[in-house]
Amino acid sequence: MTDQACRLYLVTPPRFDPEVFAGLLEAVLAALDIASLEIRLEDAGPDDWLAAVNALMPLTLAHDVALLLADRPQIAAGTGCDGVCLSFLESYAEARRFLGEDAIIGVAARGSRHEAMEAGERGAAFVGIGPAAEGGVDADLVSWWADLMEVPCVAFGVRTPEDAVLAVEAGADFLCPDPAFWEAAEGPVAALTRLLAGVAFDDDDDAPA
Repeated sequence: MTDQACRLYLVTPPRFDPEVFAGLLEAVLAALDIASLEIRLEDAGPDDWLAAVNALMPLTLAHDVALLLADRPQIAAGTGCDGVCLSFLESYAEARRFLGEDAIIGVAARGSRHEAMEAGERGAAFVGIGPAAEGGVDADLVSWWADLMEVPCVAFGVRTPEDAVLAVEAGADFLCPDPAFWEAAEGPVAALTRLLAGVAFDDDDDAPA
């Protein structure tokens, strides 16, 4: 088992029934130490985002988990979420205006070293890295970032136990499993436990902030 510590950053499926998903989330939060949950919806209107926040926020509050929205700073500000994860660095200034200086604002830099560095320089709370172009963890970029920067990074694209170990050994502060685990036949808790069997986690780290 790799000894380098990190924590979990979870992302919701792109579409879900809030009440049904709340039951799955409650089981995961009760079984595992989760730092953050990002609500990431596709083809959803404002009412869908609000329904998701209303269903999931009581659970994240109860378990001291940071609740972030993908690219919806105005809704995050209006509902009291902890912050956002932005797909594009160009949205950073607008998000900061909506959310204020204390909110968590992360940027998904994907495979761009330049964008990752600029996000850190602007004050991003964390930088999301990956997944790699071919899928899985972008270990080279994670390692480069961890060696040079103090801003935490989230390794996206963790699909296998090997991905998880690779990301941690590269220096990731947080692991983001591919959201397919939510729909695993064995259930999300068992799927996550199997995915992360080779990784040591640190209960003392803060959520991306």
